[in-house]
Amino acid sequence: MYIYEGANLIGSVKQYSGVPQQYIITYNASEKTPDDVRGYLVYNGNWNFYKMNQYTPPDDYKKLALILESPHTDEYSINGVIQRTPNGLLIPQRPANGFAGDQIDKFIQNRPWVNSLRNISDVFEVYIMNAIQYQCSAFDYIQGMTKLISPLRDAIFLEMWNNTKTGTTQFQSDLVDRIMKYSPNVIINACTKGTRTPTLQMRVEGLIQTMASGFYDIDDHPANPGKYRWK
Repeated sequence: MYIYEGANLIGSVKQYSGVPQQYIITYNASEKTPDDVRGYLVYNGNWNFYKMNQYTPPDDYKKLALILESPHTDEYSINGVIQRTPNGLLIPQRPANGFAGDQIDKFIQNRPWVNSLRNISDVFEVYIMNAIQYQCSAFDYIQGMTKLISPLRDAIFLEMWNNTKTGTTQFQSDLVDRIMKYSPNVIINACTKGTRTPTLQMRVEGLIQTMASGFYDIDDHPANPGKYRWK
């Protein structure tokens, strides 16, 4: 299966069990899910999370970037309906647009790293970002897909992240550029670990762990199954 960004070949991945046969996946730049300012994490006796329309921050607020690995199908949906242009391109909405976003809204203030933030500030503007802004699961690119196939997602992510055959590292540079644009004081790496070793999270960590001016930590993905799910 060949992976393209527009007319440019990124790489190829094998045919995985459970994935309908398809020879080419083509991503378009307009399908990148843009970073999103989700709200404010505020300490006022306890840590609380407020959406953008619920809180007016002071002038000296700090910034926190929560990094996820890549969008899935909810990030292109409105009320469960996939959004496409007339010529079939996906229309991105925002990162963590479904269950993962609900988990962030409800439980970010409960995460174990939160108590370390008071050394920096009592107010943080929270950015939600994907390390790669394309749908690496390819769920809405492959006709007949009925569920997430984690090995396929991981393989496409890694082809984009660092393909030794084609020299593809522009997605790493893109993430660095976006982080530098926002200059977060805190970075939380909540990427999916995936099925590979080193994990997807570890690969992203190697790039970004020194980019926070104040504090860096790792966490489970907000929508992880079972006991690792945010709560």
